Amino acid sequence: MDPLADAPLNIGTSPYAYVWNNPLVFIDPEGRHGESTHVDELGNVLAEFDDGDDGVYVHANGTTADDISCTYSCENTSAGGLNIGSLGGNIDMGVTGMYSFKVANSANQVLAEDFTFGKWVTNVKGGGDWDLKANKETIWGVAWAYDAKNKTSTSFSTPNLTFEDASDFGNYHAGFTGSMFGIYVPVQKIGAGVIEQLKDLRKGNINQVGNQFGQMFKFWERNAFMDETDDHYWNTQGMSDAKYLKERLNLSSTNLLNVRRQ
Repeated sequence: MDPLADAPLNIGTSPYAYVWNNPLVFIDPEGRHGESTHVDELGNVLAEFDDGDDGVYVHANGTTADDISCTYSCENTSAGGLNIGSLGGNIDMGVTGMYSFKVANSANQVLAEDFTFGKWVTNVKGGGDWDLKANKETIWGVAWAYDAKNKTSTSFSTPNLTFEDASDFGNYHAGFTGSMFGIYVPVQKIGAGVIEQLKDLRKGNINQVGNQFGQMFKFWERNAFMDETDDHYWNTQGMSDAKYLKERLNLSSTNLLNVRRQ
C-alpha cells in the first residue's frame, strides 16, 4: 500500500505522479516519493536517487558521480556520504565546512585578476551560476525546487547564521561576492532593488512596486532601496561579512580558499 496515497497533494493526480509521470526512468521502491541528494563540499550536486530518502549527503572532495553509483544501494542511500540534513527540513552547512568552502571559493574567483564587474553581474543575475535558488546543479536550487513542489521550506544553517530558505543564502552570497570584488555598497543595494521592481512588474504587482519605490526615500524607516526586507537583510549581511574578512585578512589578491584551508 502506498503510504502517501492519501496525501492532499496526491489526490486527483496521475497514478504515475509519484515518479514524475515517468515510470520508465524513475522508481519509488518504498512509496515515499523522495530522493536522496549527494553533493560535494561546495554544494554542487553529484547525484540524486529516487529512493524515498530526502536526506542530503556530502562527499569528500574528489568524489565523482560514478564513485557514488558504485557504492549506492537501497540499503545504503548515503553511499558513504555524511548526512547534513534533509530537503524540507534543515541542512547544516557548518558541519562539513560547506558554507566556508562555498563563500571562500566564490571570493577566490572574484579576487582573480581577470574577474570583471561584467562577470559578477552575469553570475548573480537571474539564471546565472550564482542565482543559487534557480541553479539546480547546486543543493540550493534542488531545495528551492523541492520546496516549491511540496509547500515546504528548507532552511540552511551555520554555527552563526540560519537562512530560512535557499533565497536567503543566495542573497547573502550575492552581497558577499559583490563586496569582495569591491562594488560600492549603495550600487549593490540599488541594483538589487531595481531587479526586485522588475520582477514585480513582470508579475503585475503594480501596488507593490509603488509602495517600495516610496519607501526608498524613507531612509529613517527602511533603508532597503526598493528591495524586499528579508532580501535586503541577507544581501547587506553578506556585504558586511565580506568587509570584515577583507579587513581582518588584509585581502587584495590573497587566495582566500587557501587561507581557509590552512
